Amino acid sequence: MTLMLLSFTTLFAERGDIVEAIPLSYYDIETLEEMVGTLLPSELSALANSALPINHEVDLYRMVYETINPHGEVCVASGLVALPVNPVCKAAMLCYEHGTMVKRGDAPSFAFLNNEAQALIPVFCAADGYVGLAPDYLGLGVDDTQIHPYIHAKSEATATVDLIRAAKIFCAQTVPLNGQLFICGYSQGGHAAMATHREIQELHKGELHVTASAPMAGPYDASGVQSAALTSNQPYPSPDYAPYVAFAYQYVYGNLFDDPSEVFKAPFDEILPPLFDGTHSLGEVANALYDNGLTIPKDMFLPEVVAEFESGEHALFDNLRDNDLYNWVPETPMRMFYCEADEHVVFENAIVAHDNFMAAGANPGCVEHASSGAIFDHGDCAPIAIITGKVYFDAMRDEVACDDYQEPQYCSFVGIDNAIATSLAMRVFPNPSEGLTLIQFDNPNQVSYQLAVHDLNGKVVKSANNITGNQYQLNCSDLASGMYMLTLNGERVFHGRIVVN
Repeated sequence: MTLMLLSFTTLFAERGDIVEAIPLSYYDIETLEEMVGTLLPSELSALANSALPINHEVDLYRMVYETINPHGEVCVASGLVALPVNPVCKAAMLCYEHGTMVKRGDAPSFAFLNNEAQALIPVFCAADGYVGLAPDYLGLGVDDTQIHPYIHAKSEATATVDLIRAAKIFCAQTVPLNGQLFICGYSQGGHAAMATHREIQELHKGELHVTASAPMAGPYDASGVQSAALTSNQPYPSPDYAPYVAFAYQYVYGNLFDDPSEVFKAPFDEILPPLFDGTHSLGEVANALYDNGLTIPKDMFLPEVVAEFESGEHALFDNLRDNDLYNWVPETPMRMFYCEADEHVVFENAIVAHDNFMAAGANPGCVEHASSGAIFDHGDCAPIAIITGKVYFDAMRDEVACDDYQEPQYCSFVGIDNAIATSLAMRVFPNPSEGLTLIQFDNPNQVSYQLAVHDLNGKVVKSANNITGNQYQLNCSDLASGMYMLTLNGERVFHGRIVVN
């Protein structure tokens, strides 16, 4: 056991100040190897062994820290911090933003006790030498003073930024850092990851720097393509999302109702409010709706509310629009992962965000969207997106992590030298592919590279040797439909993925 209880005291509370760093658990390598095998689907085991190597024992802490609520008031939040034990070199930070949850005890810094996958993602990142982080968010974890501000970009970002600050303070006494920061998240966490990237770029650039982000399956166009679920006449697999947003936005903005009966039909106006007190799970909320015959979200709302929303005149529409995330331009790499069969968060969210970024002048080598397949639903997509997202980060992790911190680099805009962007990872297009696909990568010294194409079981299904140029044409016509991982080995190591239709 290497866990330490470190003492931190503050005379003046500031955002990111540590209230308490609570030792939670210690994982040896044997335990971690067993956990990887039990947490992931068997068909991903070979890929996980490659993408999630167990190189370090891990110490796990609950970080309790100062932050602010949506009204600017000081409050306390919590999150997980996973540290590699005795790292040889300086560590990069990797922050994972979790998906939708209602119950405070389901948040990562509590759910690790049940080996919940989302809580253990930072642990596996730490086992590979990262400092792994996972914010609980406001209203979850230790914070019982408020409802969780669900799909509220600003508070998702502030809670994350302040956990990063607290972790940096903590690491000054535990694990040396190399200055790199990677941010990812799935579902609501995809929204939170993109919101945090924007927040750091626009408000904290002198203090923090996002090396790269990987938002996954997030509702970035909350008022647009995602809001169609609220007005559709079709059943939706998670009708509990809609009232969660409504109660959260009432807390944040205070402009939806004085009484729930002004928005919700009976009996939902009475059934729903107690279910969002932080003691009930998302499943319990869903079951309460199903038990009352609700499968179509719009059927719980008053008809006049739905009509106003459809015309863009209801305050709920304005609140959703306030949390859209495509009205900025990322300056450092971002790759949005999604699956085209996602029935919870439609993949068009990523397309809308990408198209708006491009229209605003983003560098196409810097801001990308990537399908993880056309057959995976929201649940099945998660492990694939998370693993491939980590591979995306690994390609940019400081290759000489023991060196002194380097000044951060930014992607250029269209029309400016984009060497920084194109040197970070291989480009693969068209993707998805039905035949010939071009792979481009940075090879200034024209050295020889070897290409390996792995399926999701880790089996090499194609290979090529002696690639000495800057590109290679891969014939995918003989590959079965699905996703494949690409690795180029030579002077450097490049990672990528391709979906074959």
